Amino acid sequence: MNVSRHARVRTDFRVRRRRYRTATFLLFHNEWYEIDGVTDTIWQACEDGLTVGEMVSRVAARHRIPVPEAVAAVAYALGYFLELGFVELVECSGPAA
Repeated sequence: MNVSRHARVRTDFRVRRRRYRTATFLLFHNEWYEIDGVTDTIWQACEDGLTVGEMVSRVAARHRIPVPEAVAAVAYALGYFLELGFVELVECSGPAA
């Protein structure tokens, strides 16, 4: 998947994030998906309307991982969310001048 770092992600309003004890889930209709801490950070970044580049920075900072690992985590999670139909990519031309 080749995505611009300026792209934004739009989440499906029907997907809900829920926490139960120490676990975090994404709920869609009657289906639920347990997600880990990094994936949860990425989901919250999607809901916050961050660009892909901003997501990478947030993941690297919050989880104290190198940027290349954060890039891989964001790419994997976004691919998973796209496959499930939970998000759509909104391409942007770049930062405003």
